[in-house]
This record gives sequence, structure tokens and C-alpha cells, in this order.
Amino acid sequence: MTQVIVCFSYNASLIISRVVQIREYAAFLLAQNCFAVFVQELTLKLRNSNVRRKNVLRVFVIAISFLIVSPGFAEDATKPTQTEAAKNLDPGRPKTRLFVRTEFKESESGDKTTVIDPLYDFPIGQRFSVRLQTPFVNKDFVEGGSEGGNGDITARFSYKATTTDAGNSLFLSLETKWDTASDAELGGGKNLVAPTVFGFVKIPSLGLFSFPLFQTFFTVGGDDSRDDVSFSALKLPAMKKLSHGYYLFFEPVVLWDHERGEQSTGNFELEFGRFVKPSMMLYARPGTTLWGDNTSFSFKYNFEVGFRLFM
Repeated sequence: MTQVIVCFSYNASLIISRVVQIREYAAFLLAQNCFAVFVQELTLKLRNSNVRRKNVLRVFVIAISFLIVSPGFAEDATKPTQTEAAKNLDPGRPKTRLFVRTEFKESESGDKTTVIDPLYDFPIGQRFSVRLQTPFVNKDFVEGGSEGGNGDITARFSYKATTTDAGNSLFLSLETKWDTASDAELGGGKNLVAPTVFGFVKIPSLGLFSFPLFQTFFTVGGDDSRDDVSFSALKLPAMKKLSHGYYLFFEPVVLWDHERGEQSTGNFELEFGRFVKPSMMLYARPGTTLWGDNTSFSFKYNFEVGFRLFM
């Protein structure tokens, strides 16, 4: 009799566990479908209306509302801990990463660009990694007409130079961008190489992760009819952990155009997102130019939605 009870309890626990797993997986699929519909509707809304910088806040509120009402994976036993989040975010840990973002941008001249940009990052051993980006670009021109197709492919090769006892890391990288766009209007027209230094810094007292980066781009060929490109970029992004899997991500960027008398441009993006699972982030990110209007890197506004998977 005791054996029967033990066997029944064991089988019951397996059934309950399986039901919970099925429920979580169904909720996960629901969130994915909802997010896909959200992106599709937002794309149509932005492309069919005359959105300006003053409307970015309205769109951002819609995205935040979506994130707040998304299925609550970050509850109870499935709630991602701060340790799990740090492990996934740490670029020094060998891990395959898949990011997909959709960006909407309006230039100073009024041209509108939509970019769907998948990013695949994979480790090679304990210290090396490779990152590939293969964007699809669509442009609507203010004078009329549009163009769509493949954009310029970006590849980055990174080496983890050092890691401290506190878990902070320093990386040396070579980033390359290739003139692979299917149309001249969809890419920069030049092959670029950029020596890059970036890091990962934990600031436990403030609940922050920081990802500082500095890189300088040089032209190494491409379309002779296009102007050469040479600029430096300093990025000082930081992430603030919030409760229930939510977070804020700040990314100020300063760029110096070496081809135009060291003309500087300052851009800022603010990201609000959520770890819906320890290995998955959903986010919305608006941005604008703070100074340097009508430069090579300025724009009226941009708005980005996407997800990040850590495998």
C-alpha cells in the first residue's frame, strides 16, 4: 500500500510539473505572437503617418504598456534573479546570442528609414567571439518613392583581454562594415574598418551594469564616387535593474567626424525593457540627436523595438 501511494504521488508530481511547463510554454508563444503583431502594427502606423519627434513619447508609452501587460513569466519560480541577468549580459561569458531589432528613423531631411537588423554573436573558445549583422533596409524618400533591400553587413571579431576578480572585463575588437547593400541608397557605399575597445563594468552599489565602448572607423575601399568615411564614436551605455525583471538602459553617444573638421554630434537613446525569461529580453527604445543637427550622424528621431535571446 505504501509503495502504491509513493508511486501515485511521484506520478502526480510529474503530471503537475508537465502541466506547468506546458502552461509556461504556451504563455511564451502567446507573448511572441503578441510582440510580432505589435511590431507589425507599429510599422504600418509609422510608415502611413507623418510621425515627428513630438510623437515619439506617445509611441514609447504604447510600447511600455505592451511590456507591462505581457504575460508574467518573471513571477515565482521562473523569476529571473539578478545573478542570472548578470551572467547573460556579461559579454565575457562564452554564450551564443541572437538579437533582432526593428528601427524606425527620420532623417533631418525628412527621409524615413525602417531597418530590420538580426544580430548573431557566437563564442570561439573562452576568449574569442564573432558578431554578424545582416540588416534589411527600407527607405521612403521625402521627394517621393521608396527603396528596399539588403543593407551593409557588419562583422566584429573580439578578444577578451582581461577579467578582474570583480567580474569586470576588457575586450579588444576589430569591427568591419562592408559595402554589400543591394542599392546605393541603402548603404554607406564604403568598406570600413574600426579598431574597437569595449568593456563590461559592474557597479553593485548603484545596481548598474556599464558597457563603455570607443572605436575609430577608417575607409578601406568601396564606391569611388562616394565620400570617404572617418569618424570616432564614444558610447557610455548603462543598465539600471528594476524589480520584477524590468530594467532601464541609457545610451549616450558622442561622434567626431574626422572628414569634416572634427564636427561632433551627440545622440541619446533610452531603453525600457523586461526579462520575460532569464534568457529573453523584450524592449522599446526611442532616441534623438542632442546636438550637431544636420551632421552625418544626426536625425530627428528614432524608435526601436526588439528582443534579445541568450542561448
